[in-house]
Amino acid sequence: MSIPSPCLALAQLLRLKAVPVAFASDEATRELHPIVRDRAFYRKEEESVRNPISSVLLRQGIPYEEGVLGQKRKREKLRSLGLPEVDWGLEMLAHFDATTAERGRKIPEAFLASKEAQLLESIPGIGEFTAVGLVAERCPIDRFPNVEKLGSYAGLVPTNHQSGATSYQGHPKTESNHLVKGLLIEASGSPRHWEKGSDGTKIAKRVSRRRGGKQKMNVAGAHQLLRIVSAVLRRGTPYTPE
Repeated sequence: MSIPSPCLALAQLLRLKAVPVAFASDEATRELHPIVRDRAFYRKEEESVRNPISSVLLRQGIPYEEGVLGQKRKREKLRSLGLPEVDWGLEMLAHFDATTAERGRKIPEAFLASKEAQLLESIPGIGEFTAVGLVAERCPIDRFPNVEKLGSYAGLVPTNHQSGATSYQGHPKTESNHLVKGLLIEASGSPRHWEKGSDGTKIAKRVSRRRGGKQKMNVAGAHQLLRIVSAVLRRGTPYTPE
């Protein structure tokens, strides 16, 4: 009787001690996943609605306050313009607000229940939602042997290519946790992260000297923030500027 190929492959992996290990988070962390992912999904959907509204206002030559679409009371005044596209967008934003209201109430509760999230909130640029999201997607931090593995998981480190004596670095891999990457890039763009003398400012100066574009600066800032997050979680102490 012949041995099935999957069994042979498994036997080979066992001999090489190379059986891949899958990580399963604890029950408390698993309960955070739908809260964080749903909230992140609707935030992205809100952005996809705000951009067309802004486009309509620009085409019509209508001035509006920057950030007004993120403020419920002020954006309702735009209904007086009588533009169907704007009215439709405002209805969608109201729907998203109602949908995320219940989920949003769970974020502070999860934040207060997590020691790791409270440690991360001490880092400039990271708020309650970002802290809870990072804890849900990456903790316990010990499952990553080093910060390079953590960066690869988040899609923030370049890929390495080698052929003979030639080697070069390419774009970060796409098979990564896009939620973690998005949270870090968003947090690295916070004004708190770019205060004078902060780690974010140092990164910006270094990237600008290399003639890096805005996208490279965003990724570099997120990668630096990732290192800080890793250090805070591994030490178990709040962030302290260097």
